[in-house]
Amino acid sequence: MLLAPAQETATGFLAPADQSLVPAGPVRVIARPASSAPLLVDGKRVDSTEPAPGVMTAVVHLAPGGHELEVAGVKLRLFAGSGPPPPGWKPFRAHPPAAACDMCHLAKAGVWGLKRASAASLCFTCHGRPQFPATHTHNTDILAECQGCHDPHGSTAKSHLKLPRERACKQCHA
Repeated sequence: MLLAPAQETATGFLAPADQSLVPAGPVRVIARPASSAPLLVDGKRVDSTEPAPGVMTAVVHLAPGGHELEVAGVKLRLFAGSGPPPPGWKPFRAHPPAAACDMCHLAKAGVWGLKRASAASLCFTCHGRPQFPATHTHNTDILAECQGCHDPHGSTAKSHLKLPRERACKQCHA
């Protein structure tokens, strides 16, 4: 395997991405807080749930306009609804759409982890293994961990890539 699994953020937001455009109304937030840090939206504490230790989820209701979310000192900026967004901001697309955390995760011995031995085995429950060669230059033995290049919680990039394709390839190739 050439790519190591990506390190998840120790503290901060997993979804949505910073500087994202989101629809006005309910927005699902996933974060990894430090200890029992609350989730703040525009400086006000909002209710959240903890599906496992160190993982926080919430559905926040955003009015149109700019918003700032914060957990444990890490800030996330979102623009909701209509109106001219800040330059360079892109729509956030959740992945997988409307899925619950327990579709891929579960707590084992008090630790939040994957339901299966690898992320790829989870990814191929929804994404077809036969279609993989059409969009990837390496086989699944070399690209064994999908999250090395793709953000499994969603992003503003095409195919949920963490880096542009050229930069992603250069993680392993000079």
